[in-house]
Amino acid sequence: MTSFKQKLFGPVASIITARDAAHALELANDSEFGLASTVYTRNVELAHKLAGELETGGVFIHGYCATDPRVTFGGVKKSGFGR
Repeated sequence: MTSFKQKLFGPVASIITARDAAHALELANDSEFGLASTVYTRNVELAHKLAGELETGGVFIHGYCATDPRVTFGGVKKSGFGR
């Protein structure tokens, strides 16, 4: 799916089905980009584990861009200049 491999801005979402959490992590990290990501799960321990393994500049749990302008924020890979 083209939208899954490109950097998009706006109200767009690519819905991909993963077999399990490990497969979801593999899909998420198989990207040239890494600005931010969000983890949604009822399992808080799993959310923290996945957050530590995602290759993105910022990781949010059950939300997106819950940040403060005084806090550093940036991407990895082809998403920005880092933090």
